[in-house]
Formats: sequence, structure tokens, C-alpha cells
Amino acid sequence: MTPRPDPRFRRTAASLGLCGAMLAACAPISPPAGLVASVSAPPGRAAATPGGPPGESGDCEVTRPDQRKAEPPAAVPRDEGDRWFGEEVLWVSLPAPGYRAEPRPDGYAMKVGWWRLAKGSLRITATRVAGQGDRRDIVEEAMTPEVPSGYGAVGFQPSGLIFSERGCWDVAAGLAGLTIRFRLRVT
Repeated sequence: MTPRPDPRFRRTAASLGLCGAMLAACAPISPPAGLVASVSAPPGRAAATPGGPPGESGDCEVTRPDQRKAEPPAAVPRDEGDRWFGEEVLWVSLPAPGYRAEPRPDGYAMKVGWWRLAKGSLRITATRVAGQGDRRDIVEEAMTPEVPSGYGAVGFQPSGLIFSERGCWDVAAGLAGLTIRFRLRVT
């Protein structure tokens, strides 16, 4: 008698395959040169990344995966290109350095993948940060999140973040009472 595989293994393998396919769908779109999005971190937590939009010093301290407080739980799929940042029930796959935002009539769009370990609505907000060094001025600009339905209550969730302007952005995402914060640079 041939032993039957554990159904949990098949579900996990299928979930990992689906997650890989979903993240592949989040591949960057090639816009004109000069529109690069990269990741950044809260002040004082990361090295500055040179370059930036005209009128800014170009320093935007990118949030890096190695700045996370804990390792992602086993339920969050991992590979050698691990870019997960978050904690507890919400993890974001940080865009890789050099990721290119797509220019659109309403701004600059980035595809961002999330992994949810709790049920609830994913809420995403962002504020553009301007300035240089220790002095930073908050600039009122807009970011519109597009979070499609149909991906289940937990697990992978793709999103589109449409930024009104290029620059350094503080992003906050919330789920089930937890908020994670990270910084992106859209140039």
C-alpha cells in the first residue's frame, strides 16, 4: 500500500507556487529612464541612497529587509531574494533597489506584494517627506492605494500604490490592529 501524502503539504506547496506566480506578476514595468523606485527606512536606521528628484538633496534612507525586528513566520514564503519586512500578522515584500515605477497620468505606480496572517482590511497610507539631513518637512501629497479583492482573507495580497509625485515617501500599512511603517523613494 502506497502512503498518501499529507494534504497539508500539498496545500503549502500549492500556496508557495501561487505566491511565486503572484510575486512574478508584481515584476516592474519598464518606464523611461530616471523613474526609479527604491526602498527606504525611518531616519537614523539606514544608510542614505544617493540621487533624487530635482529640488531635494537626494537622501532618502531606504528601509531594508535586514532592519526587520523579527524573521517572517514559516507561513510567509521565502527564497534567496527575500525582501520581506514587517511583523506579526503583516509583511510587505519591499521593492528591490532599482525597481522602476510606472509613469501614469495620475502619478507613478508601484506594484507591492503583501502577506497577511490575519483576516481584515489592509489599509495603506503614505506621506511624502522632503528636506535633507536631520531636518525634514512633511509635504502634503497624495498616494492612492489599489487593493484588489478576490485573494482570500489571508495569504498573498497584491496592491498598486499610485504616488502623485516623485520623492521620498513614508508608508504605513495596517491590518488587525497592527501598523507597519517603511520608507520608499520614487524618482
